[in-house]
Amino acid sequence: MDSDADIIVVFGGTNDSWSGNAVGELMFSDWTAEDLRLILPGVSFFAQKLLSVMPKEKIHFIINTQLRPEVADGILAICQHYEVGYTVLSD
Repeated sequence: MDSDADIIVVFGGTNDSWSGNAVGELMFSDWTAEDLRLILPGVSFFAQKLLSVMPKEKIHFIINTQLRPEVADGILAICQHYEVGYTVLSD
């Protein structure tokens, strides 16, 4: 896939966190459809797929304020695992 993008900014997880959706566990492969209904497996799957489809673009996650700690920490761990950039917002 050819792209004119230099950077892809991902700002996600806020609604899921604030709505109280189930967080799940960190996982980096072998996702099931059921896993993808959980926040962390879904974010991890998305990051992996984005990297595979857009390998030349720089990917940068924004981690919003007031996320539940397990969501914010999980997204941070996903960014570190996939070696993508991130910014943690603060009040």
